[in-house]
Amino acid sequence: MVSNPKLSQSTVVGGTYLFFLYLNQICFLFYNLFIFFRYIYWTNIQLHNPTIERMTVDGKNRTVIVKHNLFTPLGITIDQATKKICWTDDKEGLKYTVECSDLDGSNRMTIDHGMHHQPYSLVVNNGMVYWTDWTYKTIWKKSLGPNEQTAPISLKNFTRGLPHGIVAKINLLE
Repeated sequence: MVSNPKLSQSTVVGGTYLFFLYLNQICFLFYNLFIFFRYIYWTNIQLHNPTIERMTVDGKNRTVIVKHNLFTPLGITIDQATKKICWTDDKEGLKYTVECSDLDGSNRMTIDHGMHHQPYSLVVNNGMVYWTDWTYKTIWKKSLGPNEQTAPISLKNFTRGLPHGIVAKINLLE
């Protein structure tokens, strides 16, 4: 028999809230539950008005968080460690960018940019961003560091088909 779950919040540890869920006297720990489950984020590739948007999980409070200097934002992910949102933008099929900002769209920065690539999806893990590229049929990686000037590194080339989705196993408690 399942008892009613009880959610309680611990103190802030290193700037991070830790949440505990008690269910049948078993304790489950959730790291930053309030940050990552409060909003749903998506890209809008509408031809004349591309945007990156968010809303609360109840479908309310829809907000455009990025609307300038976008062409076709395809991939989107959240870096849970730094509380940043990152995306790929295919700029007219010739140029591309990989960018990040705060979750509200502020403090936007370009991680990588160039020509003749078509980035699709991306993921962030341990200070690195990984993305799939349909032009080169490749998975690329690059450091998220603000002073990194290095070129992205090719991790995997595909001989057949295009690499679509990409995920990483992230252990938030490390």
